[in-house]
Amino acid sequence: MVAQSLIFLHVLQLLCLTSSLALLPSPPKRAATITASSTTLQDAMVVNTQIGEMRSAWHHLWEAFPNMHLPSQKDGPTTEKESFDHYYQSVQDLANVEIPRSDGGTLLAYQASGGDSNKVVLLIHEFFGLSQSICDKADALAQDLQCTVIAPDTFRGESSTFIPKCIWLALSTPQDRVNRDLDAVLAWYHQKENKNPAPPSVAVMGFCYGGGKAIRYTTECQPQAATVICYGSPLIDVNALRRLEKPVCGIFGATDVQFPPPVLTAFELALQAAPVPDYSLTVYPCVGHAFWKDMEQVERKQEPQYSAYQQVVTFLKQHL
Repeated sequence: MVAQSLIFLHVLQLLCLTSSLALLPSPPKRAATITASSTTLQDAMVVNTQIGEMRSAWHHLWEAFPNMHLPSQKDGPTTEKESFDHYYQSVQDLANVEIPRSDGGTLLAYQASGGDSNKVVLLIHEFFGLSQSICDKADALAQDLQCTVIAPDTFRGESSTFIPKCIWLALSTPQDRVNRDLDAVLAWYHQKENKNPAPPSVAVMGFCYGGGKAIRYTTECQPQAATVICYGSPLIDVNALRRLEKPVCGIFGATDVQFPPPVLTAFELALQAAPVPDYSLTVYPCVGHAFWKDMEQVERKQEPQYSAYQQVVTFLKQHL
């Protein structure tokens, strides 16, 4: 019964997504080419991102099917119940802390503690919202890094596997609101949870939607924090990147249609021009967007998910 309901739901999603994409502006006939000699990297990035958003919308449709993946994603067996539970837990069920916001409201978050209270990683979810997958990643990172990991609900109570809604949530959540919420998390943690009088050492990490929000937060509000972007929107703004005092680690898939090679080339050129110290940009072959789905892939030592996780842990051990 669950399987039939899921199939019906996602066929409906496909129809709605087709309608929503039809309302988007038509892209240029040819994507902009970004080269080392280009003087309009930002303009070219905007064009590529607009095209990528439309392509990514179709790509993400597969992410909403619990037991279906792109050919490059080779997961192990998953039971019907496990898939249903994994995708359909509410933010209220997952969150274990409530954090006061600057506007008087409350921000929900999942906190995982692993040891040193003076080191904290802010982990930003993908466009599905706070999920069990993100909480599992927070638990693993907290244990392996012996630090605190906090995954805030930047959609403020919303989460979904209904793709048009996911796209809407991502596009309608402004960076300045995310910045205020992340600032509130750090202020709360330093005041209530941190046993050290000194401010904690901070890293900010995000997946997909969260990766783009992460690097914009560190450049705008926390330049002293290390940044990890897992297939999130790169920042092609040399002046903004120049503010960073800590390195950036970027992880992408070679067949990601949202962030194709010209976009990643532009990102690396901007990191070099800033320059961002000791940055790391890795493009894993034969995988596309959102290839690191959950921690079960890492536990099975599935590649390249296992290597990507080890890379993140090594990077954060050095720079957190």
